[in-house]
Amino acid sequence: MWRGTLSTYLKRLALASALAPLGCGNNPFNSPCPTQTVYFMADGNYDVDAGVGSMLSQPECAQLCGNPGVQSCTLTQPNQVACVEVTPCHTGRRPAGLRAPLVDGDSLGAHFARMAHLEAASAPAFVRLAGELRVHGAPRALVASAERAALDEQRHARAVGALARRFGAGVPAVVIDEAAERALDEIAVDNAAEGCVGETWGALLALEQARAAGDARVRSAMAAIAEDEARHAELAFRVARWADRFLDDESRRRVTRARHAAARALAASLAVEPAPPLREVAGLPSAARALTLFSSLARDVWS
Repeated sequence: MWRGTLSTYLKRLALASALAPLGCGNNPFNSPCPTQTVYFMADGNYDVDAGVGSMLSQPECAQLCGNPGVQSCTLTQPNQVACVEVTPCHTGRRPAGLRAPLVDGDSLGAHFARMAHLEAASAPAFVRLAGELRVHGAPRALVASAERAALDEQRHARAVGALARRFGAGVPAVVIDEAAERALDEIAVDNAAEGCVGETWGALLALEQARAAGDARVRSAMAAIAEDEARHAELAFRVARWADRFLDDESRRRVTRARHAAARALAASLAVEPAPPLREVAGLPSAARALTLFSSLARDVWS
């Protein structure tokens, strides 16, 4: 377990990674990232020679879904397809019902476009969290911290969106399907995955990029984001401690399972070596470095 504040621990961990060579470490999490199904209306001028319920060919999926990297698709109605995309393991708080974005551009532009999309989506996630905390009688300090985090994420979205455009990519609009009201145990489960895991990794990743990025504007943006994301991660653990007081044993087990599942999904995404521009310009860590950093978090924070 770390000592002191989480923010201090993350800074020390990032510094240690910069001063010492890192091997792959012990990675106990190895399941793949989840997939997400997104429904699209097929182009009415495009003739699909298949019946409802049929899986279509990859070229057909690429055209109908508007994404050449789509994993598969199925005709669900004569004018609708279900497009299954690999969901990138996240580094922030995603709201329930978030639609996967369609991103164009090369590796650098697409990276920052996806990041800006997630930052923008995190703002309504924090707005919703603040409202739910208020309804469930959480301390005013927790509600205020969630409201402040929403404003932080709006600022992050603008900063990273500028980087995406600088590298030739547009930022896709955030589309969030309506979600039902959540009980406290559902909030705690979501907070474990999106907050305790996603935002903790996001803060550490931003610290790494602030140090290693070859582009000065990227370093500056990531340094500012890292400070905020560390606060957001600390908020997630504060929410977890508060909610735990009101959960039964089964709900606590669900929270633990959600945290471990999120960590396994994150680990799988880190095993892929980033493209050279992402390492050299954006400062993303190599797979070996990322997995070692992950293993430290798994041991000290998420165990």
